[in-house]
Amino acid sequence: MHYVYTLLASRPPLPPWAVVAAWPLLYLTNHFVARALRAENARQQCIVLANAQALRRGSAPMWMFVQVLYAAVVFSVSLYIGGATFVFLGAGLDVSLICILGLNVQAWLSTRAMARPDAVEGSLTLSTRYALRQLASRLFGASLVCLLLGLLLAQLALLGGGVLCAAAGSGYLRRASVPERRWPGCAREAFAIRRPLRVPRHRFRPACCARFGTFGPAGARCHPPERTRSRAIARMDAT
Repeated sequence: MHYVYTLLASRPPLPPWAVVAAWPLLYLTNHFVARALRAENARQQCIVLANAQALRRGSAPMWMFVQVLYAAVVFSVSLYIGGATFVFLGAGLDVSLICILGLNVQAWLSTRAMARPDAVEGSLTLSTRYALRQLASRLFGASLVCLLLGLLLAQLALLGGGVLCAAAGSGYLRRASVPERRWPGCAREAFAIRRPLRVPRHRFRPACCARFGTFGPAGARCHPPERTRSRAIARMDAT
């Protein structure tokens, strides 16, 4: 019971307004780091993504507005309720953004190290599904660290950050299971070619073969010319 009381009574060292004000700074920093990461990935040719545009949805203006709106709703609800809810959701949102920032910094530094001439030999092309699953696995790893530290230190902010990181990782896994035609940057023509062509029966009839009996335009049985000629001669002889 003492552990549960300590966990519910945990508070961040910063006042609530500072917790809310820290999120825009973290968000802008993460945005600039992600943009630098995309620039480094564009300069190197060692590891190439099959559809890099599908992974850039988070930097689109519409999705950035959605992220800011989501954070505003979370902070408003958590501040209105207060107490442990604000620590779990409000401070947890900052913790999850700090984890994502750390992952992006790690990816940026590793990409810069990979751009050296003696770093990598050859090239590798990664599919979009693998890239999404890799992002999900990294977020799940960060979530595990936050959850274990939150349980060890009895801190709700770390537990909230772990839950939000796990939710983001689940979202990437869900995107990896979506058909490719719904991803940005996928050509609809390529998918249309792979679809089976369905032609109505009234628009297409197989041609009549002169050698073997096949079905003609009206679906009637056609006969070779020799057989038709012999039948016509037999009818004339009968008359």
